[in-house]
Amino acid sequence: MNKTIIIISIMLCFGTMHYSCKTTKNENAYCVKVIQNSPTISILPESEMNVIKSLFESNRMTYANYQFYQLNTDDLGFHHVKCYQFVNNLKVFSEELIFHFNRNKEYYLLSGNLINSIGLDVKSSLNRNKVAEIFIRKIEQENAVMVDKDILKGCFEIEFGYVGLDDSNKKFAKAWKAKPKDKDYPYAYINDADSEIIRYDNGVRF
Repeated sequence: MNKTIIIISIMLCFGTMHYSCKTTKNENAYCVKVIQNSPTISILPESEMNVIKSLFESNRMTYANYQFYQLNTDDLGFHHVKCYQFVNNLKVFSEELIFHFNRNKEYYLLSGNLINSIGLDVKSSLNRNKVAEIFIRKIEQENAVMVDKDILKGCFEIEFGYVGLDDSNKKFAKAWKAKPKDKDYPYAYINDADSEIIRYDNGVRF
């Protein structure tokens, strides 16, 4: 009787382990890292951020919804500040901004379209594996000469945000940006609602 109980217990144990391994494999079919950017995450050195904050504050401008990634100062002493903008704490991938300040640190021009409201929530539908699968399928369709297929053996980074669908700056979609880990190209914006690729760039320039 005791032997029967032991055998049954061992079988149940192995069955549970097999199911657990199978589930884990399904949930992590690809090597994917989910990126969550935010205006509070600093990209630039503290010295450059202090200059940018001083420029904005002296012009009584808020910078709470921007993540700054570049500060340029030209030969005339004009400052040009590049940033990503965020709505609902999600990056608007298609709408980067450049703020321009003259030699007197006065703001005089904005390059790009300022987005204050999008009309979409922050809930996503696609899971990380599905996003990676769509991106990989697109890369596989590429001509081998155009894209190094070895990137398919590596890991991927994905980020959830918003993308403009036209030039009106009124129509947006919730989307995922997918790219190889530690690389800028190729990348794709994938519509979270219908899994369609909104935009794809393999990085090849002629």
